[in-house]
Amino acid sequence: MEDLPDEGINLDSLPPDIARVIIRMEPESHLNMRLISRMCNNLVLEFRPLSARLIPLERINFYPVNSTHQGKEEEKHIQMSAIVPHKIEKYIGVGEWLTVSKRYNDGSIEVESRTHRMTRFGGKFSLSILMAIAYVLAAFVVKMMHSSEEPLHSFLLSGLFITILILSLGIALKRWVDRFPQSAALDTFAN
Repeated sequence: MEDLPDEGINLDSLPPDIARVIIRMEPESHLNMRLISRMCNNLVLEFRPLSARLIPLERINFYPVNSTHQGKEEEKHIQMSAIVPHKIEKYIGVGEWLTVSKRYNDGSIEVESRTHRMTRFGGKFSLSILMAIAYVLAAFVVKMMHSSEEPLHSFLLSGLFITILILSLGIALKRWVDRFPQSAALDTFAN
């Protein structure tokens, strides 16, 4: 039997087999158990199916926003919003780069990014917009990497695919905003 640490027993210092028993007994507390330590997070993920490990998105909207500054030519901006479950609010950057704009009765929230300026660099789509989109998609990839037994090369291929997807989405979105500058929103349904 292992000697207990001097500071006493806590959930982080328990052996993995004992932590697994506790995790099995409290499935409704899985989200909170994941915050205890890296070991607890990995053990909780063993008991959750892949679909429960991914962030469920209901919708992502991209809004073109035009503004003028001191009577000068209008500048094009873009704003992103997404509808996600309330329970993942503390994991996705609310208060950092996202703000909650609306709370729904079904337990979901609508989050918005800051307005990003659209600029052109040699006909390319704004780097800041691509970074915002990449940040959202990277959250999905990171979640899958921490919860999967896939070999490293499959993640590298996934990363390449996501990069191509982001660039394609950026170019398509730029063309859409140029073509329909006064449209209300672009809805992309994730489910």
